[in-house]
Amino acid sequence: MKIRAALFLMIMFVFPPIVGAEEASLRSELIRGINLISNGDIARGEKVFASIEDREPTNPAPYIYRAMALMSYPPREGVNEIDRALIEGLLERGIECALGGKWENEKGRVNLLLATAYSLVAQLSLDHKEYLKAAAAALRAEDYLKEAERISPDDPDVRYGVGLVSYGMAEMPPFARSVLSILHIPGDKEQGIEDLKTAAEKGVYTKTSARIALLMIMANIENRYPEAVFYGRELTDEFPNNPELYFPYANALSETGDHEGARTVATALGEKIDDGQPYFDGAIVPRYHHLMGKLLMDEGQYEEAAVELSKALVVRDKNYAWVQPLALARLGMIEDLSRRREKAVGFYRRAIDTHVEGAGIELAEKYLAQPYRSGGGK
Repeated sequence: MKIRAALFLMIMFVFPPIVGAEEASLRSELIRGINLISNGDIARGEKVFASIEDREPTNPAPYIYRAMALMSYPPREGVNEIDRALIEGLLERGIECALGGKWENEKGRVNLLLATAYSLVAQLSLDHKEYLKAAAAALRAEDYLKEAERISPDDPDVRYGVGLVSYGMAEMPPFARSVLSILHIPGDKEQGIEDLKTAAEKGVYTKTSARIALLMIMANIENRYPEAVFYGRELTDEFPNNPELYFPYANALSETGDHEGARTVATALGEKIDDGQPYFDGAIVPRYHHLMGKLLMDEGQYEEAAVELSKALVVRDKNYAWVQPLALARLGMIEDLSRRREKAVGFYRRAIDTHVEGAGIELAEKYLAQPYRSGGGK
């Protein structure tokens, strides 16, 4: 996973809103499925949506959400391969139902659902490097999103979709920009963040997704760590079985100077790994050691940090290959702090030689040009 690139794909396409003329009980069930997925129980979340399909075969929402669930499994080498045919079939059925003409009083939200469906089609196509298909689907998503905003500009779930795209277009990684530059939605980071905050406070179906997006944005991109801590605390309390929440939260705590709090979060993460809880598995062990190394670096315990970062170099799942150059770059940063420039350069060159794009190579190139000094960057 390339940290910045993968983050934007996740933000733009993996946290879709859901719509339709649901009764209160159905709405509650749909939200339960969303929250199960957010808590790492993807299989049960998918079953919730499948059961709704059986009872409500003309409602587009469960088809789109079940497709989203199937695309939400964390990457693991050799397991959880995406059933593309099933996902595409679900999206096609959801789109067909949404266009069925029975949603006159829900046009704004149905347009948002259609935007979600086509965003997922775009994501699936990007994953398979089918760039023309991805671009065509992204254009359809844009059209439906704009129509949803025109009809329901103050709907917090609509603000969520608009906010994601607005922020994403402003901060999009280069490879995605080359595919999605055909979109005509102007990028505005601050307005995008404000829209996401509206959804995080008032959203019906997007409240959780908006908070997760804000945690990732504030911790990994904007470096607004106090805000990241706020969302991280809420989310880890509410969804303790989602490993993806622990990493940005612990790092944000450390960046604010709350080293004890950061250690507490990292310890909880390590205990779940030791217990073998779902998705707290061997694939993320190098990532855990990198986190521990980063926290120890922030505390000034450089020797202990180097031990943890050296453990992070052993990566057995190709989906986490990006951890190795990031750990190498941080080892170089430690050598720079210890005034051992020659050794630092060696680590930076090793990071660059991995050719695994992402934050690791970015840091290595930055500090190869100019030695790292405490407080000089991430």
